[in-house]
Amino acid sequence: MDRALGVSELIGRVNDALGSLGLVTVRGVVESAKASQRGHLYFDLIDDGDRQARVSAAIWASRRAGIETALRRAGLGSLGDGALVVVSGRLQVYAPRGSMSLSIDRVEIEAMLDARAATRQRHLRQLAAEGIVDANRRVPVPAVALRIALVASRDGVVREDVRRALADTGFAFTVRLYHTEVSTRAASVQIRRALAAAIADQPDLVLVARGGGSEGDLAAFDDLDLARAVATAPVPIWVAIGHAVDQPLLAYVANCAFDVPQSAAKALVARVEDFREGLATEIATAIHHARARLDRGWLHTRQIAHAIEAHSQRRLAAAHRSLPSPSVLDARTDQRLTNERHTLPATSVIDARVRARLARSRAVLTAARSARDIVRLRVRLEVRQLVDHRRELAAATSAIATAHRTELHARQRRLTRAAARRRAHHDAALAAVRRHLTAASYRRARRDRRGLELLARRIEGLASPLERGFAMITDPTGTWLRRADAIATHAIVHAHFVDGVAALTPARRSPTTTHPHLTTRQGGRPNDD
Repeated sequence: MDRALGVSELIGRVNDALGSLGLVTVRGVVESAKASQRGHLYFDLIDDGDRQARVSAAIWASRRAGIETALRRAGLGSLGDGALVVVSGRLQVYAPRGSMSLSIDRVEIEAMLDARAATRQRHLRQLAAEGIVDANRRVPVPAVALRIALVASRDGVVREDVRRALADTGFAFTVRLYHTEVSTRAASVQIRRALAAAIADQPDLVLVARGGGSEGDLAAFDDLDLARAVATAPVPIWVAIGHAVDQPLLAYVANCAFDVPQSAAKALVARVEDFREGLATEIATAIHHARARLDRGWLHTRQIAHAIEAHSQRRLAAAHRSLPSPSVLDARTDQRLTNERHTLPATSVIDARVRARLARSRAVLTAARSARDIVRLRVRLEVRQLVDHRRELAAATSAIATAHRTELHARQRRLTRAAARRRAHHDAALAAVRRHLTAASYRRARRDRRGLELLARRIEGLASPLERGFAMITDPTGTWLRRADAIATHAIVHAHFVDGVAALTPARRSPTTTHPHLTTRQGGRPNDD
């Protein structure tokens, strides 16, 4: 039976076994971070995908300041909850508690950048598989977006900057703030709630904005659930995250992304100004065409009225000319009475006939006068009809102008949607180019780093023979001399030692010597030249 081990001895053997692993590099997400009174930082590392596995980790106060400074210089923020980190350290078991922890010596900055970029690309591929990466870009942005929902923190200057940029334009912009934390790593849940509240109020546009910060403080905007909520939103979502070195995940799925909130506000103002100028031009053109049509209609109406009036005058004049005057009728009657007086059988009969003819003449005269009154009445009726026709023409012209204006508005909306689709296509192309250039820059940096490391190893390989006591011989021009015969051809050669250079004079070669001898000039002291 093997000898039973004591607990201390067991922990010692475990620590020896863990020490044989040497320096290990671990990638994980920080959780339950807590700083002690002595300045040490304790937290757990868990896998990004499977959160069941975890290991305790610690950064001692002596290393914490240097690690946090390196993170800030790289724009990676602080080691708070939710941070994706790549660290190197040594495993050990703490005897008083019997728990294993990772004592962290350093953070791998380049590996952290690569890990975050890889996570972002993985999330983008997942959203692309769901078919929603470009979903919000296909949502049309209103040409006159005046009701703005601002998802930001009330503590920063973002709200005042956006309101000031919109208020100075004179347009009737209304900005409603939906407060949320934006700097902490756990702020993604609050941002999703604020975004849902903003969408429920049905604004024209939602602006998710932040004043800037390091890439580590922007981790909330790389959240997959938040990106999915933005991509599937029924209203256009603009994002202005601030002075970030790299674009977060939210910028790839939003309708439009800007560097700072002021740029987003200027873009809103530019859209409204473009719509106003285009609408003013179209209205002026429509008014010009309507006035031209009204002028042509009025001219045509006047021509018709003049023609009818001239025709009526001609008809009245002809009627007057065709009717004899009462004096002419009386003269004709008297003449007939004189001519027929002798043929009439009796005066009473003649008088009766005369009276009958006079009655008929008066009836004809009365009929003529009635015809004239009828003609005048018809002229009045036709003039009234012309006036009514003119009113109907004015109403029809107004209806035509209204229909033309409606058609112009519909055309403006179609042009706005087409412009939005084209802009979304261009934004997608620019995002693809940006992603390609980012990946290329990362690959180039890694190649340059490997080349520098290879050059450093070569330089170390050159220096090591000198440290072991060897010397390198060159001619006065600096050319390396590798054979003894080559030394005899020069009057002076230079010997390179680890601490300097000495000028040497080769001894003349005698017939019995196989190799030349070197004599040191200036007492054999190294020459610093």
